[in-house]
Amino acid sequence: MDLQNIISEWGWLIAAAVLIGLEILAPGVFFLFFAFAAFIVAGVSWVFNFGWQIEVLIFASIGVVSMVWGRKYFKNNQIIAEDHPINDPMAAFLGDVVTLHTAIENGTGKANIKDSVWTVLGPDAEAGAQVKIVDKQGQKFIVELV
Repeated sequence: MDLQNIISEWGWLIAAAVLIGLEILAPGVFFLFFAFAAFIVAGVSWVFNFGWQIEVLIFASIGVVSMVWGRKYFKNNQIIAEDHPINDPMAAFLGDVVTLHTAIENGTGKANIKDSVWTVLGPDAEAGAQVKIVDKQGQKFIVELV
């Protein structure tokens, strides 16, 4: 049995699957680039009948090039955590028009927001009135009459 029979298109597909498995288990994005390279080499080896040396060279070349490209791409396209709304879920409600659950008296009341009742701060208004959420203060919303 020679190395050409071991490193065949199926061998490259298995290598790609193993590398994807390692990517799932390991932190970061390193093995994904080489899994991509192994998948490409599997396709190339199905179409062309190169020797194992050429296949390994193609694998290494594609792996390194895709890793360098990926690092540059992901470095330039990072999401800044402070600007992401997932870190401030209350910001999603800003601008919404909601119905007051209880009257706003002395600047404080309750409003139906989605499926919950929240404390709101704003000018006095009757229960059932429509108000617009304009800001937030801690776990309370600041509203104005519509």
